[in-house]
Amino acid sequence: MILKGGENVKLGDRDFEIIYTPGHSNDSICLYCRQDGVLFSGDTPLVIRSTDGTYEPEFITALGNLCSRDIRSVYFGHGPPLFDRCNEILKESFENVRKSRH
Repeated sequence: MILKGGENVKLGDRDFEIIYTPGHSNDSICLYCRQDGVLFSGDTPLVIRSTDGTYEPEFITALGNLCSRDIRSVYFGHGPPLFDRCNEILKESFENVRKSRH
């Protein structure tokens, strides 16, 4: 099955929304469970602290899309999970990306 974004899949006893997040690669996705506020981000960069990067418009749109969700925990493809201030950190990252070159 090829996932493109917008689909929902059942994993165990939970439903996850597929969110297309091109940026790190053109086939990146995140998996979001609204019921638990959980986001599995894979390699999608979500903690962006500077404004000196360059980002594709599709990634900026995807990051803004993530900011509209209630995310209470993020599990990255690499590194420890994020449990505190998830929505706030995503919004800060979105602002930094919007201020960057694209």
